[in-house]
Amino acid sequence: MGYNVLMIDLDLINPCVGLYLGIPETNLGFLDAVKNPANIKRAIVPHSQTGMRVLPGRMSKTYDLEDYLPSAKQLRVFYQNILKLDFDFVVVDTQPGIAYKVPLDLYNEAIIVAQPHRASCISAVKLLDKYGKAKLKSSVVINRRRNKNFELDIKEIEDMTEEQIMAELPEDENVPVGVSEGVPCFLFNRRSPFARKIGGLANVISKRIGTEASGRFPNEEKGGLLGFLKKR
Repeated sequence: MGYNVLMIDLDLINPCVGLYLGIPETNLGFLDAVKNPANIKRAIVPHSQTGMRVLPGRMSKTYDLEDYLPSAKQLRVFYQNILKLDFDFVVVDTQPGIAYKVPLDLYNEAIIVAQPHRASCISAVKLLDKYGKAKLKSSVVINRRRNKNFELDIKEIEDMTEEQIMAELPEDENVPVGVSEGVPCFLFNRRSPFARKIGGLANVISKRIGTEASGRFPNEEKGGLLGFLKKR
């Protein structure tokens, strides 16, 4: 869409943003950038297919999570340095729920991703309550909708959460296929059900926030052979 975007993998349990995007294991990651601000620019890597910048996490087979937890002061300094960089959007991906204390005033808003099942929606309700008490604007997106009878419908979910659902994203096999190739579904198959819905969600967010695209990257969809080669 032409926006200059930074994606930060804040998941300390299973950091997989880089894995999903086909970015090789890096020597520096989010925790290295938090512990030492001098590492921030060196830890950010470009994603070739999208032009998006990514600050990945680093996977470790065995570690004590308590030894890795950044302090509130470290996170504040980290985000102050991030804001000095030239990005239209900074998207922070976290693990499900809140595994450790993060100052919520550091963020403009939260998007809670839930599946159309009771247990997942109950978790969303808990997060909405926590974010509401912190006066953090938050919205709910329903993911992996299969339109089955055993799923909750939108009215049931909105009754549970007492929130209007921002978007519904369908179950789509193009998503895991794209992950296997390190290409986001939106680029892997732009005509797929998921790509169309996620594109609509991106439009809603950008228009609501009112951020103007920097125009660094073209937003037109290439067709024909060139489009096919780019996708492959």
